Amino acid sequence: MILESRNKPKSNLSLRQKIRKTILFLWLVVMPITFNLFSPILIIMAGFEATINMSIIIFAIWFLSSLIFGRAYCAYACQWGALQEIFGETMKKKLDPNKKKRNRKVKFLVFIIWIVVVFLGPILAGGYINGINFFYPNVTEQNQWWSFDGRAPGSLIFYFGIQITIVMLFVWIPGNRGLCAYGCPMGVLGILGTKIKNFFKWPSLHLESDSNKCIKCKKCSKECPMSIDVHTLIQSENMENMECILCGSCVDVCSHNAIKFAWKWKN
Repeated sequence: MILESRNKPKSNLSLRQKIRKTILFLWLVVMPITFNLFSPILIIMAGFEATINMSIIIFAIWFLSSLIFGRAYCAYACQWGALQEIFGETMKKKLDPNKKKRNRKVKFLVFIIWIVVVFLGPILAGGYINGINFFYPNVTEQNQWWSFDGRAPGSLIFYFGIQITIVMLFVWIPGNRGLCAYGCPMGVLGILGTKIKNFFKWPSLHLESDSNKCIKCKKCSKECPMSIDVHTLIQSENMENMECILCGSCVDVCSHNAIKFAWKWKN
């Protein structure tokens, strides 16, 4: 079972992490097709044109999923997260813990500005009077399944060049998954959903720890792609952290089962 395997693998990468990274790689492969389906910018553009696009539907699904699975979609279903992890392999740089708490506030500022503009568009346009266009901004049947026109490779190179450059800068300057930590509005949706589920404590995916089993090797903190001090969380036996994407890296690297996934809450 992917969510909880008791037998620790002998290789450095567990089966769960191999599956997760394979899924992330596949997201990158299909990115030219799905790019428009995961765009916070197109949500704004469509709103000002009184149109509901596929991106806003997917973002709504992501938020609803976070009420059960927390930010797991960041670990398994985010193209930008996939791009960051691949670049992160070339330069294993952790986020500076002294700067992380301060700088991550920028993400919430970005989210507030983004959500205000998202609501402003349809208000000024008189509502979503044009209905749903699953393939926005494409308006014809031709190439509607593709985010970019294959006959215009220049546009593909231009837009992806900009996006890749931004991701590279976030990874190589702040550190691995720097965009997730400091600039991603989608991540804030997951944080809000996680806060809600953790407050009501209905059965949902979360981490639990047993400090008595911990040998203080700190491998969990070293393996965390979000640069979380997992070891300290284990000692407090409170694994709640808004930056946790429930990827399971800490669970898989711990040979003493000090961390585990759970659905029901202890208290």
